[in-house]
Amino acid sequence: MTRLLNRFVRACSLLVACALIATPAIPAAPLAAAPLFVLPPIRHVFTIVLENQSYNSTFGTSLPVPYLAQDIAGNGALLQQYYATSHVSLGNYLTLISGQAVTRETQDDCAFNAKFPKLSVNYSNINVRGIAAFNQVAGSGCIYPATTKTVADQLTAAGFTWHGYMEDMGNDPTREAATCGQPSSGIGAPDITTFAQVPPDYNGRPTTITDQYAAKHNPFVYFHSLLDSGACKKNVDTLGTPQKSPLVDALRSIATTPNYVFITPNLCDDGHDLPCRSPGSVTGDQAYVPENTFLKTWVSIIVRSPAFQRDGLLIITFDEASLSGTSPSGVYVGYDGSGCCNEPTGPNTKTPGYTPLSGAEYLNTPITAGTSGISGGGLIGTVLVSPFIKPGTVSATPYNHYYTLRTVEDLFGLGHLGYAGYKNPPYLEDTTGFGADVFGTTIEHHPVVL
Repeated sequence: MTRLLNRFVRACSLLVACALIATPAIPAAPLAAAPLFVLPPIRHVFTIVLENQSYNSTFGTSLPVPYLAQDIAGNGALLQQYYATSHVSLGNYLTLISGQAVTRETQDDCAFNAKFPKLSVNYSNINVRGIAAFNQVAGSGCIYPATTKTVADQLTAAGFTWHGYMEDMGNDPTREAATCGQPSSGIGAPDITTFAQVPPDYNGRPTTITDQYAAKHNPFVYFHSLLDSGACKKNVDTLGTPQKSPLVDALRSIATTPNYVFITPNLCDDGHDLPCRSPGSVTGDQAYVPENTFLKTWVSIIVRSPAFQRDGLLIITFDEASLSGTSPSGVYVGYDGSGCCNEPTGPNTKTPGYTPLSGAEYLNTPITAGTSGISGGGLIGTVLVSPFIKPGTVSATPYNHYYTLRTVEDLFGLGHLGYAGYKNPPYLEDTTGFGADVFGTTIEHHPVVL
């Protein structure tokens, strides 16, 4: 009986196996392809760079610049994990248009510092030692050789237009040129525009002229590709006032609006000098009023222009996070030297977020380092506004200034300069600039009202 049962089981098993072999395989249903992200057809990019504010100070509970944190961000996208790439100011401006990491000198603004004269630097050419990976210039100094290109060079070569608008530039032609904005002291000499000039005196001499322009916030004067070709003189102007401004004139029609616009407020309106250096300037929370007023004035002019309404993108970012202490609005910020996205340090320093001058001036200040010890310019946050961005968008994706450059280049179909071409395997978004977390997965057009 047991033998018969075993034969029966084997026979049934064989029949089942044969049936499985004979039955044609049913093909699995194909997996739905993930929608391919495509950048929207943006053809006019406007960048405004503000100064020295950490994310918690700007977008935390105190909201010292409410028009930015509430009105503008509410009509666009807030990038909560956006980092600067270095300390102090200048290196970040250079990164935004060239993808270059800092030199020892650009880390300290290529500026004279009376408190630490041995660490002071003149506005001088870079002594090039070589060219590292991603076309990074290895050397010491401030002004890049003509072979180092900027996004302005790229745009011109591709048939697009660009312009820089610097508030107060040329107010006092003894400090800086009225076009381009090079320090009048010349290459190889100390930069005399480092600090705001306000009456009654400036650098030990009497003055009646207010000029709060700073060359260290105008990246175009640090590239021989723009200086030697005349492109800087042709394309970098003063911002002026709403009543008399080359920017306002350009915005009157789509045809006259540059494809790429870079705007730098003066040292008062960008939040660098808190409080402003003018006699009688307000302090405390009110110290941010000039910055808030500047944004209210110029953002509304930009977003109401026909070029922006059709295909514009406005980027409002900060050069770097705060370096020390408590902000005028009462938020303790400390020294934030953190970074993100496996930011490369470049060939000239191992710590983009910690400068020789910082080591002297903030000797006893604890420094915040980024994840995995990444050194950068600190967490700052950035706001983007565009008809192609859904109002109220919030992104927690890590980004930095290299991503901003890469996004601009991708929008105009350009190659990637410097570390804008650096790919960071841990983050999928590194294959592009700003992604679907900012622009969405489908292209939609939302009217912007500010």
